Amino acid sequence: MLIDLMKSGCDVTYDIAIQDAAVFTIEGVPVPFASPKTLWRMKQTHRAKDEPDRLYLRELLKAQGKPVEERSTLADGPNPFSSFWKGLTSLWRK
Repeated sequence: MLIDLMKSGCDVTYDIAIQDAAVFTIEGVPVPFASPKTLWRMKQTHRAKDEPDRLYLRELLKAQGKPVEERSTLADGPNPFSSFWKGLTSLWRK
């Protein structure tokens, strides 16, 4: 099923994202798009390539008069990918 393609991004599941999604009809087919608020939550990553998106989305949300949750995953504890990578490299070294 198409819904199963999006499991989670920064703890944002499809069930959460669809709550405030904008739905546009394209050639007669309703297509949901993630809201700026949802995109903001999904861009709280360690990836440098997400920084321009965060800057844009922060300004867009402020211009819309919506509060911007400053949620830094860097402060939320260890990066899960780093933990995975450390475990993988320790196995490789054995």
